[in-house]
Amino acid sequence: MDEQTTLVQLVERVTVAWRSRLLGHAPSDCAATCLFAMRNRAGRLWIGGIGDGLAAVVMGNGTGPLHVVPLRGGEFGETVALGDGRESLGWVVQEFDDHSASMRALLASDGIANDLAVDQIGSFTNWVVDSFGRLPSRRWREQIRRQLTAWPTLGSIDDRALAVLWPRLESRTCQI
Repeated sequence: MDEQTTLVQLVERVTVAWRSRLLGHAPSDCAATCLFAMRNRAGRLWIGGIGDGLAAVVMGNGTGPLHVVPLRGGEFGETVALGDGRESLGWVVQEFDDHSASMRALLASDGIANDLAVDQIGSFTNWVVDSFGRLPSRRWREQIRRQLTAWPTLGSIDDRALAVLWPRLESRTCQI
């Protein structure tokens, strides 16, 4: 994305790219949550999405205040999602000034988000970055996959997806 891209254009591009991958399926048959966080060259952090789950920003490398983006998740079966025809009602995107590049962003599917209390989000984000952030890409994925497989909510069959965006720490930092 270049510096001239607006948030509206970003959402439109995401929607078009997603629809191009449906391979002949109706969008309503493939409704999906879509979360994103990105830091542009102008020092702006864009975070948000459509559907259920969690999008949150922890200020000051995890030591500052927490900002949770109010996604419009809803109850089971009522989620406004990408492809359900109500996209214009569902996208929530917020922009933050991050010239110091010190913010951490957490994106989590509802299988994780439903288990996190709001007061745990900052410490959970810090734990992920501090525990795994310096690992090479392959080890990062292995370790995160192991943690998500061992997630402590017994009997849960919900999906568990996690992404964290943080400032560069060293050349070994992996951001997925």
